[in-house]
Amino acid sequence: MILILKLLTREALAMGSSGNVFSSGVIGSPGFDVTKWFTNSNRHEFILQSTKSFKARPYHTGDSPVTYYVAMINGDRVMLTKQGVLAPNTHYDLTKSITVKIPVTGKSQTFSYVSDYGWINTTK
Repeated sequence: MILILKLLTREALAMGSSGNVFSSGVIGSPGFDVTKWFTNSNRHEFILQSTKSFKARPYHTGDSPVTYYVAMINGDRVMLTKQGVLAPNTHYDLTKSITVKIPVTGKSQTFSYVSDYGWINTTK
């Protein structure tokens, strides 16, 4: 443990004024800045209320692109992180849904799973 700390300290000193061990390539890939990852505003936490699975239902995105998220579910906590957007005017299949509560406001939202992509907000 002490050897690892000494190596990290030596690397941090060798980097000069930035002192960011994570962007030096010591931890993770070159240019990876873990501070940006932990403060990412594209991540939202919810409280899980219910889940449903069903046969594939068709979904059409319409004229606008639709944002999809990756979900991490731990007990009754759901963390959704923005992953990308679905192409406009395209058909997709929905196979499951979750209803979550926003902790701050207490309002509910429904997210549906788009096969091979992620979760989209389908709240009406």
